[in-house]
Amino acid sequence: MDLISIIIISALASCAVIGLIIGLCKGFSHCPSGGIEYALVCIGTILLGGLVKNSFKSSADTGIAGVITLGIGIALIIAFDRTSALCRKLFNGSRKKKIASGKKRDSGKGPSGFVDCIFGGFSLAVKGVVVAGVTAAAVLVAVDLAQLGFTDEYFGVIYAGESWTAFKPYIFDCLILGLIFLAVKHGFNSGISSLLWIFVMFAMVGFAGYASYHLAFNVESFGSLANSVAAVIAGEGEITEQVTLIARCVITAGIFLLTLVVIVPVGIFVPRLLDRARDGKLFFAIDGVGGAVISVAMVAGMLLVAGNILQPFCYDLEKYSFIAGFTSYFDKSAVATYFYNKNILTEFGVPPMLPLLDWIG
Repeated sequence: MDLISIIIISALASCAVIGLIIGLCKGFSHCPSGGIEYALVCIGTILLGGLVKNSFKSSADTGIAGVITLGIGIALIIAFDRTSALCRKLFNGSRKKKIASGKKRDSGKGPSGFVDCIFGGFSLAVKGVVVAGVTAAAVLVAVDLAQLGFTDEYFGVIYAGESWTAFKPYIFDCLILGLIFLAVKHGFNSGISSLLWIFVMFAMVGFAGYASYHLAFNVESFGSLANSVAAVIAGEGEITEQVTLIARCVITAGIFLLTLVVIVPVGIFVPRLLDRARDGKLFFAIDGVGGAVISVAMVAGMLLVAGNILQPFCYDLEKYSFIAGFTSYFDKSAVATYFYNKNILTEFGVPPMLPLLDWIG
């Protein structure tokens, strides 16, 4: 076994042991379960996506297969998230019953406490392996695609091994599912109200910037102020067009800073109101679902657009050899292929959004 493989395996084992110890001490009810949820989502989506891919072998049905596979992934994310929340609720309920029965402190003893600790240890151990594994896979992919001078010498054994050959088609599956997984989690926790408020804040700041520019450069009443500022800047020298331009820029900056005095407090106060509104279960659920939908749409949309732009290179890999290595990761994938070489947008008739192929020639 080569040195790089030993380092990777040692890192995976170390993360697993550290996660196991922490999880056993804290218990599942006090541990994040995102690692095991993500692992189950990847396994389930890749397996079911493979079945969908084999069921829709016609090129005309590729887009439909991609939509179904993406839907399966999102459904599994929600299902495992709710299952994890239910398990955590059961463990917390058991702990509260112990406290209500007269125990001021929950010692963790008893069947429920034991299972809680075991689940916690397993959950964090898996999370440690997942984090270390995804990081290692991303680094190995980057080194492979970069083809640096030392790649064959230090990493050649890994890339030629059976483990890498077997796992290679699913690396980008896991990475893309990871992005969607984070989008669902973050979008639900933040809520659509928070996401919309971020856009509103950007719009307000952008409008403040444009309004400041317009007032300083186009409104006549600010002309005398610009002349006064230009005279201060020029001193005893001549007031040139450049000096006047600088003066107007200074006025623009001043007006913009004054508008921020109003915008910043609003930007701090409104999110607090939204947090209070999210205390209601109904509003929290609706707001969270909307946030998850928007987040997933944004992430999936950006990935699909990027794949739509790059897909034309797949048709002539001999000419564009620089992208052949990248394409090899998608040939047998069950999920990522629908974002790149079998791009869903392209399959539904959307042409490349940027003529990148024409620019390169």
